[in-house]
Amino acid sequence: MNIHSTYRRAGAFLVAIDGRFALVDQQLEQVHILNTAGAWVWTRLGTTVAVPAEFRPATAAFVRELERLGLLSDVPGAEAIALAGALNEPPAVLSSVPLQVAANTSADPFRTAF
Repeated sequence: MNIHSTYRRAGAFLVAIDGRFALVDQQLEQVHILNTAGAWVWTRLGTTVAVPAEFRPATAAFVRELERLGLLSDVPGAEAIALAGALNEPPAVLSSVPLQVAANTSADPFRTAF
């Protein structure tokens, strides 16, 4: 896995809200909640920043997950977002929901029916 030759797809952007990170995919109308390490990796895709050795396997798995979600591109183009912090935990997508749910325009799929 090489984050240096992996790029963010246009139409997907990261938003920081109260210490949490939402990766918004306008094209597929999805919102993915990332942990801090996931946001760190996302903002460094296509850069020359080195991933610490102990996090390379988890980072590779995270990048494969981003690819599975259709969030990556083979060519550069997405605008970089500068975030403070360091990679100090394995990156992860914490949850994903349809964008309609996040905007409160449809039924809540997480509500448990009793």
